[in-house]
Amino acid sequence: VIILNSSIIKEWDIFTIKNKPIASLDLMEKAGDSCTNKIIKERKEKESFHVIANKGNNGGDGLVIARNLIDNNYKVRVSVLEFSDNESSDFLNNLNRLPNIFITRIFTPSDLIIKKKEIIIDAIFGYGLNRIVTGKFAKLIHNINQSDSKIISIDMPSGLFNEDNRKNDGAIIKARETYTSECMKLSLLLPSYSKYYGIVKIIDINLEKGFLTNLDIQKEILDKSNLPKLIEREKFSHKGDYGHGLIIGGSKQMKGAMI
Repeated sequence: VIILNSSIIKEWDIFTIKNKPIASLDLMEKAGDSCTNKIIKERKEKESFHVIANKGNNGGDGLVIARNLIDNNYKVRVSVLEFSDNESSDFLNNLNRLPNIFITRIFTPSDLIIKKKEIIIDAIFGYGLNRIVTGKFAKLIHNINQSDSKIISIDMPSGLFNEDNRKNDGAIIKARETYTSECMKLSLLLPSYSKYYGIVKIIDINLEKGFLTNLDIQKEILDKSNLPKLIEREKFSHKGDYGHGLIIGGSKQMKGAMI
């Protein structure tokens, strides 16, 4: 499983749109479909969902999920955050495909009504977030976390940066599960952030794999798929046949770690 940073993932999106080829709106549809299928597959019974969507592409993913859940006869509410005038065209396209009866406009954090036993779909901020979350968004995230609801974050827990969070003192969603697309993100592996991302599930959204051919991948998680890449050893051989290692370190008083 590869680990990529935000800029590389963005390049992968652009490469896919250009070379597959596929429209960005259709790629968003694919991402939402894949997440919905995973959500439905892992639910033992019909549950209610509350999709909380900002007006960027992460919010657009959330709207696709909402529409798909409605089509599968789940009870769904959608809260669209009106904290900013900025909105992506793909978000607007998906908003127009969703019947108004399911949509509530949220202008202040206190407008958000959280009901018990609803699963919250966090579609506020995705992997591209590069600023700490403050103000209305921070208050809203605080209210969501205080609700003790089960939260599924799409791509990233809103407020958590993809890589370096050492100076991130803003509000961050505390998700029970995180559905992230195509590859692992560094922050979703670090123990200090586990209270935010919960259980991580990688979702295949059909990005063009040819992008990875010439990519210098710096980080990767080793799993069973890596085993065929290991050098095959002779049936009758000795470990010394494959080289020797020299370890230098420690001191007379502190040699335990080296040993």
